[in-house]
Amino acid sequence: MIASVLRSKGIVAEHVGITIEEVIGEYSVILAPDGMSGNILFRALVLVGGWNSWGAPLLTNELVYVDSSRSNKSFERQIALASALVSLIKKG
Repeated sequence: MIASVLRSKGIVAEHVGITIEEVIGEYSVILAPDGMSGNILFRALVLVGGWNSWGAPLLTNELVYVDSSRSNKSFERQIALASALVSLIKKG
């Protein structure tokens, strides 16, 4: 569902299932289906694997919230993501 919504907005997106090990390196953004899965992915890829995290966005019609980890040394990426998402929501 998320991939089809993104595609309808002109964003290249694909649903690849749960075989994360088969797609690492193929995509620049990974979206988890829920908070629990996202937390596991974050711990595996960011805390263990050394990847960069842009945060975990929560989107509603009125609110943009980007959750981040206290392990971050800087929050620039999370602020940039929140700003970009706000501008997308305002465009409609």
